[in-house]
Amino acid sequence: MTTVKEQMSKVTANVPGAIVGGVAVFYAAKKFGKVANKWALAGLTVVGVLAGAMVQAKMKARKGAPTASTMKPNIK
Repeated sequence: MTTVKEQMSKVTANVPGAIVGGVAVFYAAKKFGKVANKWALAGLTVVGVLAGAMVQAKMKARKGAPTASTMKPNIK
């Protein structure tokens, strides 16, 4: 399980995904889940924010994409 600091750094690095995930889960819980409890909505929204940030991070990190370590020349 990852720490809170790692989760927060992932959310702050992937803000658009976090926003979209939070809004999507909020509206889905209200409309389709018919959740009326404010605390449950807040908890589900936080889960949506974390999930959205994780999805965006996975979308960014493709296997064939060059990284900073592959672009640096190996000078000895």
